[in-house]
Amino acid sequence: MGGSGGHAIAALRRALEPDRPPRTPPRVLLTEGPGYALRLPREDVDAHRFQDALAGARRTPGEVTGLGEALASWRGPAYADVTGSAWAERERARLEELRAEAVELHARLLLDRGEGAGLVAGLRDHV
Repeated sequence: MGGSGGHAIAALRRALEPDRPPRTPPRVLLTEGPGYALRLPREDVDAHRFQDALAGARRTPGEVTGLGEALASWRGPAYADVTGSAWAERERARLEELRAEAVELHARLLLDRGEGAGLVAGLRDHV
């Protein structure tokens, strides 16, 4: 890490981990080989939070709140700002399939709890 690139990485690390004591190893932006890797906790990545909420609702059908919150926080297509990337296209399609499954599961859980009155308006966007 030399020159101004090293200063930029140091500044980025300070921005990402403002409470990290000086000269302690970074936990978020790591040096790997000739480059860098961004390592974020699962709860800090919206796609991971969504998948975890869906997995939780599959395991524990009574846990409908987390899935409802995850669906409510969904805004537009996944990775909408990443264009021309085969990886992003595949991931977008995968997440859209999971979203459709989550909408169906959420609706079924609400119906099972007798809370289906407000579902029609919410499901209209997904039909």
